[in-house]
Amino acid sequence: MKMILAFIVGALLGAVFFGGLYLTVRKLNSIKHPALFMMLSLILRLVILAGGIYLIMDGEIKNLLSAMAGILIVRFVMIQRLGKSVPSERGEGV
Repeated sequence: MKMILAFIVGALLGAVFFGGLYLTVRKLNSIKHPALFMMLSLILRLVILAGGIYLIMDGEIKNLLSAMAGILIVRFVMIQRLGKSVPSERGEGV
């Protein structure tokens, strides 16, 4: 049961991490200091991710692996869904 909870929490952490990354990148054009904004966003997202993994892991490697599986699945899903909405570097969709 704990592994299922770890997977769900991992998926939520993945959604927060990669959703935050998506929002950060979308706001970079309107920010006065984009490098600072990107760095602060990275630190905040990493603290949330690492803290959440540490808490859900509870000293068990199987919980860590289950949480990581949830994170990776969310990453894959977000790439599939959001990757199609972003214009390519060749100028398509501009």
